[in-house]
Amino acid sequence: VPSGSTLFKSGFQKLIFTSQHIWSNWYTLRYFLLSVMFSESATAALSTIATTYMLHVLEMGAGEIAKVFLCVFVAGIPGSTLGGRIGVALNPLRSALLCLVIFILNTTLAAMVLTGPENKNAMYVFAMVWGICLAWLHPTHASLYMTIIPSGSESEV
Repeated sequence: VPSGSTLFKSGFQKLIFTSQHIWSNWYTLRYFLLSVMFSESATAALSTIATTYMLHVLEMGAGEIAKVFLCVFVAGIPGSTLGGRIGVALNPLRSALLCLVIFILNTTLAAMVLTGPENKNAMYVFAMVWGICLAWLHPTHASLYMTIIPSGSESEV
């Protein structure tokens, strides 16, 4: 902490400097953080939107909705392993891109297939793909972040 300054003030000054530096000098990191912002909001909204959709459109009960989310959680186990292997085989960036493409295609296909209560059993398949993608995406983002963060700024961004 510089003399004549508080920890609070110097922390925010460093944060502002780092933000400006990233925006002007770190093209890759800037767009990675934007990508994370959008993908995290999509994955966070999935549970709320899916629950409402299953309840009102697919006319699923609470037990069926719980089973769907259980499928998401169970599919996350192989999804995390798959994400790690693909990240090593390709690289973290291509792994994240592939995961997001699969996530988008799965969500789009689900919107086209799940049109009424007669199709509600297909929801379990879509839920498993979402689970794989969610468990794949978060560790891949962390790995990718660690490869492109500017040295010395790990705690700021």
